[in-house]
Amino acid sequence: MDLTVCFVAVTCCVSNCAITWAQPETYNAIKSQDHTEFHCPNGHAQHYMEKSELEKARDELYKTTYKLRAMTDCAEHKKRRIASLKGIITKMKKRG
Repeated sequence: MDLTVCFVAVTCCVSNCAITWAQPETYNAIKSQDHTEFHCPNGHAQHYMEKSELEKARDELYKTTYKLRAMTDCAEHKKRRIASLKGIITKMKKRG
């Protein structure tokens, strides 16, 4: 059985420690996505604060969806306004 594990170099964020160690790439990916704590070999707690690519993409999707809904609502409002104005014009034409 062959097993290949890829590692990522990580440096402790505590300035007087700054030790660099290797942790499995999959573990590092999980920690960068769930932002839970992990520790350096000297015991200093740390976590990833930056949003993952997945989180950034999800945020962008939510923003785009919100904008699309707002534009759709605005278009529906304008359609109703135009229909209302057409009705008023028709009434005015019939009167005289």
